[in-house]
Amino acid sequence: MTTKSSGILRNVAVHSACEEINLYPAFERHFTNGKEIADHSREEHLQVKKDLYKLDSMKVTDNGYHELFGKMLKELVHHIDEEESDFLPKFKETISQNELESLGASFAKTRVTAPTHPHPSAPDKPPAESLAGMTALPLDKTRDAVRDFVDTGRDKL
Repeated sequence: MTTKSSGILRNVAVHSACEEINLYPAFERHFTNGKEIADHSREEHLQVKKDLYKLDSMKVTDNGYHELFGKMLKELVHHIDEEESDFLPKFKETISQNELESLGASFAKTRVTAPTHPHPSAPDKPPAESLAGMTALPLDKTRDAVRDFVDTGRDKL
């Protein structure tokens, strides 16, 4: 995986965990169909995590890497578009500014303890996801450090 791909992997893994731990439970509390929205979003995350998990073990020169990366990116863009254009605007109408700020603070706090690699077999709902993430984080950080400081040959096309 290239440095750019590693950055995408880390950012998506962390962001997904933060949404699953903070945002989706809030959807469930504030929308009448919040459980369905949250479950739908978790399903989309799971597919992206599965693809990222596979990509994480591949080199960019491996057969199928670029196709799988393109598939994952398409799924991710669909998910982002759906949240940004539909779920989040409606959600902002249902909560107060104080609740929104509190949710943002919780989201930021979770970023520190969220795993930096995809774990598609891990729980995707709190509190189990939080515990699994904290357990996975030290290993993820070690893997990140190795990739950041050792030439793994993954940056070469």
